[in-house]
Amino acid sequence: MSNNELPLKVEQVAEMLSVTPRTVRNLIKRGRFPGAYKLDPESTKSTYQIPYSDVENYLLRRASKF
Repeated sequence: MSNNELPLKVEQVAEMLSVTPRTVRNLIKRGRFPGAYKLDPESTKSTYQIPYSDVENYLLRRASKF
């Protein structure tokens, strides 16, 4: 499995996008990363994992708007 197939943490995605982790969590809630999932759905802590491909697709959609 390559690094591009491993899920990313909210903090990693925030760094990649130059935004805050809160912004990434808001993007998850708005459906921008459809494959994002919580490690423990019963937990109150937001420990999301985001597929790398979701981040790539988000960046492509964002770039196509310019």
